Amino acid sequence: MNLYSDALLCRGLLSGHILASYLQERHGLMTWYRGDLLLMAKELGYRLLPAFNTTTGVPHPRINLRLGLKSPKLGQVHETCTACAGTMILEFAALSRLTGEPIFEAKARAAMDYLWQQRHRSSDLMGTVLNIHNGDWIRRDSGVGAGIDSYYEYCLKAYILLGDDLYLERFNKDLFSLDSHSAQHALRTGAEA
Repeated sequence: MNLYSDALLCRGLLSGHILASYLQERHGLMTWYRGDLLLMAKELGYRLLPAFNTTTGVPHPRINLRLGLKSPKLGQVHETCTACAGTMILEFAALSRLTGEPIFEAKARAAMDYLWQQRHRSSDLMGTVLNIHNGDWIRRDSGVGAGIDSYYEYCLKAYILLGDDLYLERFNKDLFSLDSHSAQHALRTGAEA
């Protein structure tokens, strides 16, 4: 499966767990609920962890939930988009905090940190496609379209959810860099993009 789709599945399980727990604790409803959705999310999280077993810590874009990375086709994949690599932070941080198992958040943070380290030094822009094994940008172009937009979104959401100023600083730097190097900026200021 696509790692991004798996993250959405994890998000749904966690949201269901939080809602059921809230209704149980605050309103005495769903008294039959015993945390099964959280257990399912945790199981899914452990099935997704092998995707992070790369030399860079940037996850594989796809993983077989039954076989892991043992599927022959998955072992041949060497690249992922920036959005896919950076969008596990919310789900994995929530999973770690709800289960008390820090490995999920640690893996997602490491991937986000690695992406940040790989940004273009002259412009501070992120590329759109990265080699998951050596960290080289396969596509150095940047923007706000498909393949990268979720990365920016998740930096801001990570700041909101986790309260870590680092993610807000990154988001602001990304926003400034995008604006400074965009064609619209060049039109407004007469500068070269």
